[in-house]
Amino acid sequence: NAWVKLGLLKKVDVSSVGDLIEDYFEFKKDCWQQTTEDAWERAKFYIVSLLGESTTIKSINAATADKFCSDLANASQRRSKHRKPLAKGTRSKITKRVRELFKYATKQQYIPVNPFEHIICKSSDEAKTERLKFDVTPEIIDRVMAWMPDAEWRCALAIWYWAGARQSEPIEMKVSDIHLEGEFPTMDIYDCKESKKEKAIEVKRMGVPVFPEMASYLYD
Repeated sequence: NAWVKLGLLKKVDVSSVGDLIEDYFEFKKDCWQQTTEDAWERAKFYIVSLLGESTTIKSINAATADKFCSDLANASQRRSKHRKPLAKGTRSKITKRVRELFKYATKQQYIPVNPFEHIICKSSDEAKTERLKFDVTPEIIDRVMAWMPDAEWRCALAIWYWAGARQSEPIEMKVSDIHLEGEFPTMDIYDCKESKKEKAIEVKRMGVPVFPEMASYLYD
């Protein structure tokens, strides 16, 4: 505000939910990873749908916040043809983001208080990743390898399993990323979380060891 008074910054008129979202995205976009930006885009759909893009942020109060949570509980998945309801963990994440959005609005002094401050999301509402984990033994990998249709699939599975690559990362790798010469073979794995294709930013995790178990699949 002091910079605005000095004429160093132009005052931004943030009065509606749409204005607030646009202002927040502009403030955060340079520090967001692509996955975070995608998650906010998904949350934006429900925030705009349930609160209204043209609704003034000063008119939103605690009762509005309670209604938002109630309507969200009855909302269906965005692209579901059969109106499949949102998972409890998804609703929790969207609620956390709308609360964060209005917390930003209070810090910027667009509104005096955060109407979503009283909304508490329990950690138990979100899916526990530990429940989804199980040990993938070498025997399981051998059986899956036997079912793979070609060498490319076997190579991708080897990189996923032994190098810990994310789902899409082996697809982005090139032959030049594999360095099998020397005593300690390595490879450079495309980092899908740090890279941003739309900004032509490519980041790789350099020098990932090529373990003996995966070497034969890379040669194939």
